[in-house]
Amino acid sequence: MDLCSGRMDLCSERMDLCSGRMDLCSGRMDLCSGRMDLCSGRMDLCSERMDLCSERMDLCSERMGLSA
Repeated sequence: MDLCSGRMDLCSERMDLCSGRMDLCSGRMDLCSGRMDLCSGRMDLCSERMDLCSERMDLCSERMGLSA
């Protein structure tokens, strides 16, 4: 019985450690998802700028063709 209760104590300590790590992990996951949202927002802005840039390049090449 003493061995069993000793193992139960060890097991409960490990469970506490495990839940602590789970909390840390979920905190990091929240941080990570926040960064992912920021990153995707920046990616959207970047693609919009790329589209604008390509439109300007097209306009510029048309003007160059007209002036030539």
